Amino acid sequence: MFTKMLSKLLLLVGIVCMGIIVFLVFGQRSKATNIPDTPETREIMATMQRAYEVLTIAHDTEDVNKLSEVFIDDPDFLRAIGPERQTQLQTYIREILGSTASENFGYLTAMKNKITHRLQGEKLLKAALEKAKSENRELTPMEWQKLAEQNHGERPSLPNLEFANNKRQFLYKSLEIDGDTARAVYDEGVVTRRAILKRINGCWFVAGIF
Repeated sequence: MFTKMLSKLLLLVGIVCMGIIVFLVFGQRSKATNIPDTPETREIMATMQRAYEVLTIAHDTEDVNKLSEVFIDDPDFLRAIGPERQTQLQTYIREILGSTASENFGYLTAMKNKITHRLQGEKLLKAALEKAKSENRELTPMEWQKLAEQNHGERPSLPNLEFANNKRQFLYKSLEIDGDTARAVYDEGVVTRRAILKRINGCWFVAGIF
């Protein structure tokens, strides 16, 4: 139940700097509509591209700590989602990552939580499928129910394109920069999303994607 809530919610320093430089030189640039082509806007767009790449790496390597290279916990994320969704997300994080993580969280912790939960579910499902395959049969409804119970009430699934497709071409509709805060609206191919970014020590980090 909480995973579905989070899915709706997300519907959505040195290493990052180096990644931005490499992307600006070699990477595939996203398109923009009526947005000035400046070093600052290019850095922000490169950070967004890097964010999607890191999501894939964190999932594939099962290393959620990788996310801190480009994501941060910031109060603007909590203000954006509102108190009701904040409470729902806090409960969800407490179930997966524990009470300590749920005490002071933001988008970085939310994404660590989401990927951790997904990886747990994938492992449960793979083990069940291998067992069923060895017995030359399909999973039974009761086994699916048990898997959901083991996976915090959510039916697990195998990896999908959300993490597999990390090379995306974005169409930016707007990009507003106010000091060390940037707000972007972009089309990622399927849906239009909003993002909040923060500049820390000269590098941009993603504080929320919605």
